[in-house]
Amino acid sequence: MPVSPSGPQPVAMAFVDAGYLTAAAQSHLKLPIRPRIDGDEMAIWARFAYRRDIDLMRTYVYDAQYPYDADQYPEQRAYFDALAAQPGIRLGARPPSRAVGGVTTGSLATKGVEALLVLDLVRMAQLRAFDIALIIAGDRDLAEALRVEADDDARRVILFSV
Repeated sequence: MPVSPSGPQPVAMAFVDAGYLTAAAQSHLKLPIRPRIDGDEMAIWARFAYRRDIDLMRTYVYDAQYPYDADQYPEQRAYFDALAAQPGIRLGARPPSRAVGGVTTGSLATKGVEALLVLDLVRMAQLRAFDIALIIAGDRDLAEALRVEADDDARRVILFSV
C-alpha cells in the first residue's frame, strides 16, 4: 500500500463497461445520443464516488468496437484513440458480435466485453495490484467474478450502477 504524509492510501482501480454506462446514462438522462466517456471525469468520479483518500492507479474502460469496414469505425476509432491517450486510462476494445443465437441483429452486441473486464479484474487482483476495485457494470454474469475477488483474493469490490 502506498504511503502518503497522512498515512497509507488504499490503491484503487476502476473497471468500466462503457457500453452499459453510456446506454444507461443516455436512457436515464433522456439524451438524444449516447454520451462519450471523459477520462479526466472518470478519475474525478472515482475519487469522489467512493472516498477522497484513494490512490486511483488506473481506469480500465471496455467497449465494443465497430468492424473496420463499418461507416462508424473512423469516428469511433478517433474517440477510442483520444480516450486511450488520457493518463491513467487503459482501453479494452473488442470487435462486436452481430449474431445472437444464430440470428443477425442490426445493433452491436457486446459479447466478450464483460470477459475482458473479468480477465483484467481477476489478473490484477491476483497480482495484488489494488486494494479496492470500483466497477461500473450492469451484467449479472459478473457476480461470480466479483464474489471471488472479494472472498478469495481479499479485495474490496464496489459495484456501481446507473
